[in-house]
Amino acid sequence: DAELAAVARALDEHLAAWLRNDAGVAAIPRRRMLDALARVAPDQPREVVVRRLADVAGAANATRVVHGTLTREAQALRLRLWSGDPSAPAAEPVVDARGATPADLFAAYREAATKWLATSSQRAGVAPVLAPDALVAFGGALAALDRHEPAAAAGALAGLAARDPASALVARALLDAQTAARQELPAENTRTAVRQRFGGDDSAPGRELRVRALDDPTKARALLDDSLRAFPHDPSLALLDAETLADGGDGAGALARLRRYVKDDDQDARAWFLLGRTSIQQGEAQPAVDEYLVRALVLDTRSRDAAAEAEVRNALGIGYERLGQLDAAAEQYARAAATRERLGDSLGLSKTLRNLAIVQAERGERDAAERTLDRVKGMLEQLGDRASLADLANDRGVIAEERGDDAAALAAYREALALRQQLDVPDLVAESLDNVGFSSFRLGQFDNALVYWQQAEAQYRKLDDNNGLLRVEQSLGLLDIARGHFADARERLQKSLRDAEDRQLGEEASAAHLDLGELSLAEGRWADGLAHAARAEEIAEHRSDQRMRIESALLQARLASALGDDAATEAALAKVPPERANADQRAMRLLVEAVQRQDHGDLAGAAAKLDEAASTAAQAHSGKVAVEVRLQRVRLAFASPGKGTRAAQPLAPLRADAAQLAEASTRLAWLELEIGAALQVGDRTGAARHYREALPLLKEAGRASGAYFIHALGARAFAPGAAEATAATAAALAARAQLVGDAPEVQRAQLERRIDRRLREEGGDAT
Repeated sequence: DAELAAVARALDEHLAAWLRNDAGVAAIPRRRMLDALARVAPDQPREVVVRRLADVAGAANATRVVHGTLTREAQALRLRLWSGDPSAPAAEPVVDARGATPADLFAAYREAATKWLATSSQRAGVAPVLAPDALVAFGGALAALDRHEPAAAAGALAGLAARDPASALVARALLDAQTAARQELPAENTRTAVRQRFGGDDSAPGRELRVRALDDPTKARALLDDSLRAFPHDPSLALLDAETLADGGDGAGALARLRRYVKDDDQDARAWFLLGRTSIQQGEAQPAVDEYLVRALVLDTRSRDAAAEAEVRNALGIGYERLGQLDAAAEQYARAAATRERLGDSLGLSKTLRNLAIVQAERGERDAAERTLDRVKGMLEQLGDRASLADLANDRGVIAEERGDDAAALAAYREALALRQQLDVPDLVAESLDNVGFSSFRLGQFDNALVYWQQAEAQYRKLDDNNGLLRVEQSLGLLDIARGHFADARERLQKSLRDAEDRQLGEEASAAHLDLGELSLAEGRWADGLAHAARAEEIAEHRSDQRMRIESALLQARLASALGDDAATEAALAKVPPERANADQRAMRLLVEAVQRQDHGDLAGAAAKLDEAASTAAQAHSGKVAVEVRLQRVRLAFASPGKGTRAAQPLAPLRADAAQLAEASTRLAWLELEIGAALQVGDRTGAARHYREALPLLKEAGRASGAYFIHALGARAFAPGAAEATAATAAALAARAQLVGDAPEVQRAQLERRIDRRLREEGGDAT
């Protein structure tokens, strides 16, 4: 009977809100009672439920139960309520009300319940406001919310709120529906109305509603603290307190509250879910996955709450992703998506599919990721959800980044940032600032990158987001490398690695090892670089992270090539199948192949590979690889007949565009080649000028892999025996000793030969 069901649902909501006003007891939320029924007496008739009331109450952590029936008798509706100890159910009802219409029944119920509560031990106060003629519509709207149809519920409740503006019950349900439907402007209007109309409502539900409506975090915190003192046992206020702390940046405080909560009530699936979600936000993914979310999943599965189960599986996917277990993350996302699609939960489905797309991209399944996001885009455009469209733009940036297209990533990240700033969502604004900074960095816009990263760091610090701060710290380490502040970079990156390992954050740990490997390559710390590259690859293998796996292999190839180890270089390149690499990675692979061909004397083959690498780098919009290709063309010219005149040709584009030389390692490499080119045409004055230009960069770096060649070539720019020549020669000998000493012992001889050949070519001594 649809009308009876609607009336029953409305009465249930009204009585639950009424009973919450007794500050001396904890009124168990409706969801807990439904979970307990589903676990203990699923789909059982009333008589079975009554016989098992003690078990149901135990599952809900309740010591007292109110239950009832609503029936049609003759021409009237009849409501009966029983109350008491669940182990000894009362024979006579405490409320027995009749009414010819739902409105009549509601009036009779309210009168009878008032008398019952006045003579009982309950101290529930006055009944919540609800117009009698709104009962059926209100119950129907609540049922729509139960069915996960928030937009339909919001439409019905908006009409009720206009007719019955004094009802906090209706206002709370309306805000729930609008929030679930992501109706941002209507929800804000509802919050404004709540602040205006219910400022003096000191009931437990009224206080909860007012906290949610306040736009001032300080006032909300003060009201919540006062509400918890007034209603110290209220479960809904306790969980709202934990969520508010987490959203306000006090994740540690939220975890402490939630741990106390589950200590008293370990059967609340929602509390375990919030523990898991907050732990992930705090960088503690391991306990979230192994303890908290598993508990929530078991409870939700037993209670057959499919929506809650999907929410937990989505969180598990995030947890597994943080731990680097991408296959497990993809499985959880896929199962959550299937459930949300079956339930018709379009917003939840779009969120889970976006998460799945990111994992697909991380696993190298970029086409599948694009298809997934295309599906999400269609859904979100139909819903008109700006917040989710902002998230989608951010996800497209992530996937463009996985493809190696930094220009496309920057455009997508900027779009997401603009939308998120309009929506004023602090944690997502911080994420977008970080992302825009990274893409700016990848495109050589270092000053822009620093500005965005500093803003992101301040925002993450305000939010107490440790994972966000860790990512920014790693990014600033990359900026230190680019600017030649190698000692600062090493200190920053080593700290970020320790933090990532302590929190078991696989992706961040792998990135830290890769960054330290890049730093080691720039400094000429060969053994350290190989160790970091191997560890990054190991973590990437464990995570099934295709992109990081290829990046690690390319770093190994570049290190082996620098050492002159042909076998190790070829072995590393074999782990970079072109069909699985993105355009940026393919360009780097071609560059390493060009170096190898040049080392073997195949100058024509090297030139062809460099042409391919330049074309591929242009497709990827990869300025970094493009500059390295140009530098390698100069080295190839040095190795070619007639090198003295040809070296200047590939140097010309670099001289014309100083922005290409923003990175310290790149600028040092360019100065090294300029010194050699000047020497080869007899311009010792020019060679000396470039050498002096390199000295402050070398001093700032502390050590650099090209330092030996710069000093050795620089010594030739001065007259033999001159003070500058003597100092350059001494510096060259010290730098060479470092280079060779930091190589694995078995590779030192071949490194010596490679150093000698490179010096002959750049110094004009090659035959």
